[in-house]
Amino acid sequence: MMLFVALAAVAAVQAESSTNTTVKYIDYTSLKKFTRARSAKQSSTAGSHEQQQQQQQQESSTAGSHEQQQQQQQESSMTGSQEQQEEIETPVPTHVPIPTRPQTEAPTPAPTLAPTPAPTPAPTPAPTPAPTPAPTPAPTPDPGPWEAKWIDHDQVKPFAQPEPVTISEKAAVKFKPQLHVTNGCHPYPAVNEAGETGAGLKTKGAPSAKCKGSGWGSQVYGRSTWVQGVWAIMYSWYFPKDSPSSGLGHRHDWEHVIVWIDNPSVENPKILAVTPSAHDGYSKEVPPKADCVDGTSVKVNYESQWPVNHALGSTSKGGDFQDLIMWDQLSENARRAMNGVGWGKANTPFNDGNFKPKLEKAFGSFQINYGLLFHQGAVFWVGMIAIAAVGFMHGEPKRLLYGSDYNGTTCGTGKHQDQPLTFYPRITQDLLEQASNPSLSPEDFSFYGVCVATCPDAGTYICNYEAEAEIQSDTSLKTDEERQEERKSRATNLMVLPSEKQCWLVALPSEQVFYRCLQITELNSTSVEKCVVPGDEPEYYDEVNGIQVPNEKCEIKRVITTSESMEPAQENPLYSTLQTVGATIGRVIGDLQETWPVFLLCGGVLALVLGFAFVILLRFCAGCIVWITLWSFVLLLLLFALMLSTKGGIIGSSDLSALTSEIASAAAAAGVDTSNVNATEIVLPQTLQASQDRQKAYAVAAYVVYALAGVALLLVCFFQKKIRIAVGIVKEASRALQSLPLLVLFPIIPFVMLLILFAYAAIVGAYIYSSGEMQLASLAGELAEQAGQNVTAEATTTLSKVSPDQTMKLLVAYHFFGFLWTAQLINAISMCTIAGAVSRYYWSRNKTSEEMGRFPVFTSFKNCFRYHFGSLAFGSFIIAVVQFIRAALLYLDHQTKDLQQSNLVLKVVMKIVQCCLWCLEKCLRFMSKNAYILIAMKGHSFCTSAKDAFKILLSNIAQVGAVSTVTFLLLGAGKVAVALSCAITTFAYLEKNSDDYGVGGAHELSSPLAPIGLALLLGWFVASTLLGVYEMAIDTILLCFCEDKELNKESGQYFMSDSLKKFVATVKKEPPATDIQDEKP
Repeated sequence: MMLFVALAAVAAVQAESSTNTTVKYIDYTSLKKFTRARSAKQSSTAGSHEQQQQQQQQESSTAGSHEQQQQQQQESSMTGSQEQQEEIETPVPTHVPIPTRPQTEAPTPAPTLAPTPAPTPAPTPAPTPAPTPAPTPAPTPDPGPWEAKWIDHDQVKPFAQPEPVTISEKAAVKFKPQLHVTNGCHPYPAVNEAGETGAGLKTKGAPSAKCKGSGWGSQVYGRSTWVQGVWAIMYSWYFPKDSPSSGLGHRHDWEHVIVWIDNPSVENPKILAVTPSAHDGYSKEVPPKADCVDGTSVKVNYESQWPVNHALGSTSKGGDFQDLIMWDQLSENARRAMNGVGWGKANTPFNDGNFKPKLEKAFGSFQINYGLLFHQGAVFWVGMIAIAAVGFMHGEPKRLLYGSDYNGTTCGTGKHQDQPLTFYPRITQDLLEQASNPSLSPEDFSFYGVCVATCPDAGTYICNYEAEAEIQSDTSLKTDEERQEERKSRATNLMVLPSEKQCWLVALPSEQVFYRCLQITELNSTSVEKCVVPGDEPEYYDEVNGIQVPNEKCEIKRVITTSESMEPAQENPLYSTLQTVGATIGRVIGDLQETWPVFLLCGGVLALVLGFAFVILLRFCAGCIVWITLWSFVLLLLLFALMLSTKGGIIGSSDLSALTSEIASAAAAAGVDTSNVNATEIVLPQTLQASQDRQKAYAVAAYVVYALAGVALLLVCFFQKKIRIAVGIVKEASRALQSLPLLVLFPIIPFVMLLILFAYAAIVGAYIYSSGEMQLASLAGELAEQAGQNVTAEATTTLSKVSPDQTMKLLVAYHFFGFLWTAQLINAISMCTIAGAVSRYYWSRNKTSEEMGRFPVFTSFKNCFRYHFGSLAFGSFIIAVVQFIRAALLYLDHQTKDLQQSNLVLKVVMKIVQCCLWCLEKCLRFMSKNAYILIAMKGHSFCTSAKDAFKILLSNIAQVGAVSTVTFLLLGAGKVAVALSCAITTFAYLEKNSDDYGVGGAHELSSPLAPIGLALLLGWFVASTLLGVYEMAIDTILLCFCEDKELNKESGQYFMSDSLKKFVATVKKEPPATDIQDEKP
C-alpha cells in the first residue's frame, strides 16, 4: 500500500510538470486521506487532469488565473498547517467554474510572482502513461447535495482580496463600505476555500464575548447586478452569533447593505440610495446623507439592541474595511457551501436562492418612497368615501334628473312617487315675469311646475294640487265629465296670474323630453301629385291605396304640398327652442338606433384594423412617409402663403399673367410647342382676389407664412441627419409594438378604469350636489308690457330650484379634486406601463422573451403598483393641482362676467392668468410623461426622474425637436386618415343600402349625418388610443436612445439597432473588460 501511494504521488507530479505549470507539493499525510477514494479511478483522473492542463495552457487568460491560484496554494501549503494541506490537496474539478466574467477578460495579475510565459512550439515532454488510459475524459459526476463541514469560527481563513479587473469588480471595490460595530460581534469569515464554514457561537455571555475579531482577518462578501435599470451592489457580513444579552438571540447572523448606483460603467457613478438590512426588512437613505459617506464609501453601523433586535444602519461614524471577495471570485466549494449550508435562523443573503429576492424586496425601499403622500392619498380617498356616504344619505339625484313642482318637491319622489313627469302650465307667463327683472340672470329662471303621471293631451285641463283636491272632494261632482267642466270653469287665460286654486287649459299636445312635458306644434302636410307631361290623363295614373298617383308613363309631375299646423297664439321663444332641440335629439337618437351595427363596425373594428395597418406601414415605409409628409407640409405652407399674397394684393392677376408669359417664351425658345397654350391673361377667382377691407392684414399674414415656410425649409434641409434618426426611432417603435402585441390592447385596462371612475364621480357627485337644501325663491311679480300686452302679477308666486349651501360646494370641490387626481394617476400608470414594457424591449440584446420576460407588459403593470406607485401618485398630484386651479379660475371667471364687462383690466388679467395656467399644465404634462418613462426605465423617484429627463431633453434638444415634429405630423396624419376612412366607409355603406336606409326603407333615416359623424368620432378615438400607445413607444425609444448613446459611447456596446448605430460616433472602439455589457441597464 505504501508503494502504491508513492507511485501515485510521482505520477501526479509528472503530469503537472509536463505542462510547464508550478508543481504542487503534496505530503504523505494529506494523500493518505484520499487513497481509497482515488484508487478506483486514478488513471482516468490523471488523463482528464492532463487534458485539462493542456486546454488551460492554450487559453492564456484562464491558465493565468489558475496558475496564480496554484502558486497561492503552493505558498500556503508550506506553512505546515494540516488544515491548509487538506485544502490544497482537494482534487481539481473536471470543469472550469463559470463566473459572470467572460473568458475574453484579462487575467487577474499576480502581484508577487512573475507571470507565466506563454507556451512555446517546442515539443512537449511525453507524459507518464497512466496504467489504464481512457480514450475520452469521463463525464463530471453530479456533486449532489452539499454536506456542511463545520470548523471553529475563529479557524476560518478569509479569501485575500484580488485585484479588480471587470467593471463590476472595480465598482464593488470603489464603493466598499466601512463597518462600525457599536456592540455585538465583529464580522468573521464565513467560509474558506475548501468550503469549510464557521460553526458560530452559542448565545452566552456578553454580546461580543469570544467574537471580537478573527486572528486570520475579516471578510465582506459582495455580489452585484442590475435591478430595474439600477446597479445594485450587495455587501454581506457574517457574525458568529446575534446575542443582545446572555441567552437571548441565536447562533449565526448575516447582515448586509445594498448600495444602489446609477451605472458602474460611467466615469463617476453616483450613489442613488443605501438600504441596510434591518432584521427582516430594510431601512433606507435616499440619497445617503453627506456625513454618512466618506468619498465613495458608505458608513454602516452594526448595533445589537436589547432584547432581540439586530440590524445595520447608516451612521456618521467611521468604521473598518474588510477584504472584499465577490461571489464569482469564490472557489467552487465555497459557493456550493454558501448555497447548501443552513445557518439556523440566519440565511446567506447573497447566495443563488436569496440574492435576487432580497434585491427585489429592497428595491421598493430604495426608491424615494412618497410614503407620506401615499398615506395622504389613502386618507384622501377615505374622505371621498365618507363624503359619498353623506351624499347617499342626504342626496336625491332625482332632483337633478326630474323636475320639481311649485312647492319645491321633486317629482317622482315622496308622495309624487307615481308622478315622475313635470308639466309647466304657464311657462310663457313665467318667462315674461322673470325677463322683466333686469337683476335676474336667465340661468336663474324657474318655472311653475305640476307633477303628473303622463303628459296631458290637448284640450284637457290641469290644475294645481289645491284646486284638484277641492274638485275631487266636491261630492256634487259625480262623473268625470262634471269634474272636467269644473276644471274648465276655473281655467283662465295664461297671461293672468293664478289664484291659489287654479286650472289651465292644455292647448297643444305635449311630449316627454328629459322628464318634462313640453307642448309641441302639430304639423300636418298633404301632397297631391299631377302628371304634367304627357298630360293629365287617366292612363298616366295608377291607384295605390285608393289614391291616384302618376305611373311610369308619366315623365313630369307636379307635386302640390299643403301644410297645416297648430301653434300657441302667443309666441314663446324658449318653447320654440326646446321643441327644435327636442325634435333634433329625437331624430338623432332614432337614426343611431337604426344604424348602431354600422357605425360600431366602421368606427370601431375598421379603425382598429386601419390603425394596425398604419403601424405596420410605418415599420417598412417610415422613411418614405416621413419625407413625403415633411415636404408636403412645406409645400402647403408655400401655397397658403401664395393664397394670402393674392388676398393681400402682393400678387395680382397681372403678375401671374406676366409670369406665365415668361414661362411660355422660355418654353418656345427651348423648342416646345406652345400654340395650344393661352398665356395672354389670367383672371383669379373671386375668392382669391385682393380683399379691399382687410388687404393689409392679409399681406402681413402672407409675410409671416412665408417666413414660417422658409424656416421649415431650412430645418428640413439642415436637419436631415436628425430626421433620419427620427425615422429610425419610429421604425424601432414599430418593431417594439410587433414584439409586444399585447401592448396595443393594454389601453383597454385604463379605459375601463377611467370609465368606472367617471361613473363613480358622476353618480356620487349627483348625490352630493343634490344634498343641498331645497330653497324656495320667491319672485315678486312685476307689471310689464311685452308685445303690447298687459301683464298683472301677484306677489305670492313661488318657484323652486336646487341650491346647494356653502358646505355642499366645498364637498363637491373636494370630490372634484379627488376625481382629477385619480384620473391623472390612471393615466400615469398607463404611460409608465407602456414605457416599462418598451424599455425592456430596448435594453435587451436579442429581443427575446428570455431577456424581456414572458409577460413584459404585465410585469411592467405590476411594477407600477409594487415599486413606482408613490412616484406616479406624486406626479399626478401636481398635474391635478394645476387642473383644479384652472377649474376654480373658470368658475371665478363665470361668476364675475358682469364685473368684467365694466372692468377691462380685470378681464384682461383673467385671460392672461388662464393662458399661463394652460401653458403650465401643458409643460407639466410633457415633463411628467418623460419622468414616467425614466421611472419605468431606471426606477428613480419622480423628482429625480424629472430632473434627469430635463437634462436628457436639453442635451438632445435638436433630436427631440426632430422626433416630436415627425411624430406629430405622422400620427396626426394617421389619425385623420383613419377617422376619415371610417366616415367614408359608413357613408358608402349607407348609400349602397339606400333601399333599407332611404325614404320608405325598413330602417329609414332622417339624415345619414348622425351615424357618419359618430363613426368619425369613434374612429378618431380608436386611432388616438392606438397611436397614443405608438407615440408613447416612440418617446420611450427616444429617451432610451439618448441614454444608450451617452452611457456606451466609450465602449461602443450599444443596445440600439444597427440602423441607428451608424449615426452615433463611438469614442473608443475597444470595449473594456466588462461583465455587464450583456445585461440591460
